[in-house]
Amino acid sequence: NWLLSEEAAGYRQRNVCHFVVQMNVDGAHNGFGRVNCEGVDMNRSYSVSGWARNPTTESKDIQRDLEQLAASETKITTTWDMHTWEGDQTESMVRPGPEVGSTRGSWTEFRDILERNDTNNQFKVLYSVTSALTPATWTSGTHMQFGNTAFCVEGAGNVYTQAEALH
Repeated sequence: NWLLSEEAAGYRQRNVCHFVVQMNVDGAHNGFGRVNCEGVDMNRSYSVSGWARNPTTESKDIQRDLEQLAASETKITTTWDMHTWEGDQTESMVRPGPEVGSTRGSWTEFRDILERNDTNNQFKVLYSVTSALTPATWTSGTHMQFGNTAFCVEGAGNVYTQAEALH
């Protein structure tokens, strides 16, 4: 609601938001868990060599859209990879890009703001991923391909009321 409101008009002029609510609508109720109908773990389905080499139908379409955005006048500075599983807390991690701490604030500032506002203890502490890059994951893959800041948000796959979700 906020993103489409008048209050967010300036945000919409400065940002491109591309949402895919659910890549695989048949997954969970058919027991596929993290894999899609082609048997591929959807978090391991990125191709830094380009969308045409992406191993799955759903993520190929998403990656093609990202690459088209990157080729336009719009610079992709941040990507968010999100998927869920059961649990009451979300685990968030970031691979900071070159703008973090230079033209943008530090990732630790964002971590602290998130912690300060997490009055229901819904988030584990945000951390920076320093392990080796894994090109087939969406967080490392977009970071490698576009040189952007890449967030990965996992967990908290619970069903909430609208008020709980908004909180």
